[in-house]
Parts: sequence; C-alpha cells; structure tokens
Amino acid sequence: MYEMCVGPEKTGAALVWHVVAKQSHATLCGQRFAERVDASHGERTAHCSLCMAAFAKLMTAAPS
Repeated sequence: MYEMCVGPEKTGAALVWHVVAKQSHATLCGQRFAERVDASHGERTAHCSLCMAAFAKLMTAAPS
C-alpha cells in the first residue's frame, strides 16, 4: 500500500524519508519524484514531518 523513499525536503535540500503510495510517484506531502535517490545512508536520514503527519491521519481514520 505505502512505501518509504528518500528524497529532498519540501523546503530544503536535505534528504528525508517520504511516504509514497506504491502505485504513485507522489509523496503524501505532495512532492513528485521523477527518479529514486540512492538510500545507502538512509538509516541516518530524518523523516518528512508532513508525510508522517498525513500517514498518521490515514492510520487513525475510521474505516469507510
């Protein structure tokens, strides 16, 4: 359903982990990635706060 990918922050050049729907190139914070960034050092990379807030909202929403 969702996966994590590394990409630039929405407001800066730092790399962060974003949440992406598997069938989409758009992150939950609204960014679009044309290609994936090498995540070889991703374990030390922060998470996108906007993506994480949107994901938390999705996970706590009542089923429809």
